[in-house]
Amino acid sequence: MIKCSLIIPVFNSSKYLSECLDSVINQTLKSIEIICINDGSTDNSLEILNRYRSIDPRISIFSQQNHGAASARNVGLDNARGEYIYFLDSDDYLTDNKALESLTKEMDNNNLDVLLFNGTSKYGSPELAISFPSYKSAYVRRADYSNDIDGLSMLCTMILSKEFFASPCLYMSRKSTLKRIKLRFIEGIIYEDEPFFRHLLLNIKKIKCIHTIYFCRRVREDSVMTQKTKNAVHFLSDWTVYKEKEAIVLNVSDHTKQLILTQDLLKTQMRLFETWQRINLDKNYIEIIKILNSLTTYERTKIIQMGININYSQNGYIAFFPYNKIPKNSKIILYGAGAIGKMYFYQIISSQYCKLVAWADRKHQNIDNENSLLISIHNIPKYDFDYIIISIHNPDKAHEIQSTLVSAGIDKEKIIWYPIIYI
Repeated sequence: MIKCSLIIPVFNSSKYLSECLDSVINQTLKSIEIICINDGSTDNSLEILNRYRSIDPRISIFSQQNHGAASARNVGLDNARGEYIYFLDSDDYLTDNKALESLTKEMDNNNLDVLLFNGTSKYGSPELAISFPSYKSAYVRRADYSNDIDGLSMLCTMILSKEFFASPCLYMSRKSTLKRIKLRFIEGIIYEDEPFFRHLLLNIKKIKCIHTIYFCRRVREDSVMTQKTKNAVHFLSDWTVYKEKEAIVLNVSDHTKQLILTQDLLKTQMRLFETWQRINLDKNYIEIIKILNSLTTYERTKIIQMGININYSQNGYIAFFPYNKIPKNSKIILYGAGAIGKMYFYQIISSQYCKLVAWADRKHQNIDNENSLLISIHNIPKYDFDYIIISIHNPDKAHEIQSTLVSAGIDKEKIIWYPIIYI
């Protein structure tokens, strides 16, 4: 029987991967499986994984295109066979060879759903230690959590103690508990750890926190932790975390605990607005909020994935499709195959919010596009549609197109152009 499944997402971490794997294969607990997910690495990480697998048959390797840590962890969850689950990042490592043995014994002896423990940090350079001094003690909980036996109480105490650390590398969980509550990491966002951990805490009855350090987090130059600049994906990730926190607050009936969570929610709201100010100082904030509020969680996360995976956010912005102006499941024709049209196209396809029946452009024959949806504007009347969405930035040009379409006999009410909303 496999006691613990270790899930390790791997992306271009060849410089640190051996130290990570050595800390795992040398654990005194032998009844483990080591699930490594090669998340589209372009360095020699896969070569290192294969070498270690030849040494230790407990290692299994799954490879996929680069979809991010959340997707990789979900792959790990889908394939885990152990009684307990532990997530470890490939540039980090366990600090004690008896870590897994001690943690699983604690889980067994107390019949726990989740066991929290402490971590430390290792700086990649003296400059990083100066720039990010808070990481030195960022993973050490010092408060007394002995009275907190359920997840919600633990969550509130950690918030009050300013010791809420969401990293899945800082706790072990029972696989049957994760399966019971159907918990998954939200894919496509940056801060996927936080909603996962909060929903886990909200749905468990037995949790314990010990103060032993078993984990080391590497603080390095090219990581999310040390990234100072903000972009559209940061804002959308902050927004998703905010909405997940909001949903939790609404599901808590205890007034005192709800107040604690509400105060924490307000801090997230402030962080959301600060992120917005850092990436864009124009007046679109309210419009973006309206659009995001009109979408389901699935649709929002699909759009966020589009922002990460499709290269049309490389100029520092995403043009938002006007979801709040068009009824869901409408049949639409997209007019314009330029930069804005391409952003709209991928959002429509990703979110599945409405049905795209055709994509029209005046220069459709000159556009290098294999998609059969791309048609001549003269063929628009042949299609059954509810709306034509003009994906043009210039308002004068958009109104000119609108007039041309009306002259061709198309109902003006079916022609939609809305000032481009950028993020």
